[in-house]
Amino acid sequence: FSPDFFGSMLGHIYKLPATIEFIEMICMPHANQQSSFSWQVRCPPHWVKRTFGALVRSWANGQDETDLLNESGPVLVIALYRSHKVSEGRGMAHEQGYQVTLPQGSTVLKECDLITLLGPPAFGKSAAEHSLLRADCSMEAPCSPSSSNPHTSAPRQEVVI
Repeated sequence: FSPDFFGSMLGHIYKLPATIEFIEMICMPHANQQSSFSWQVRCPPHWVKRTFGALVRSWANGQDETDLLNESGPVLVIALYRSHKVSEGRGMAHEQGYQVTLPQGSTVLKECDLITLLGPPAFGKSAAEHSLLRADCSMEAPCSPSSSNPHTSAPRQEVVI
């Protein structure tokens, strides 16, 4: 965490005294025996070119065209991470990204988007089975024409739930 993060957090404590507890809930859900955890998953293929608002409504109601939510039920989508290619000149490029908390409902989802949400362990298990977890390297995000994607360069990790 950067000094800016802590400064902002201290500023928010004035308006929302439970800020520390909220951060603890997001970062350490196991400490309070919570039933929901934060997950970051790739945009499922059947949601590409559809809107963020439709995804939020559907998943909040526990509905999806696939069996992704069958075991977990409803999940709460809270943010969208979008990556884009940045040119460095001389044919060199790298990817950068940005996180938007609750973007406009009309935002159209892309294949390279990562969706951040709160959901039960059953959702994580289902997302792993569908190869949607960010840590799962079996799927390349096709937003960049090259295969140098930061989301696929990490070693494959197993998820045990």
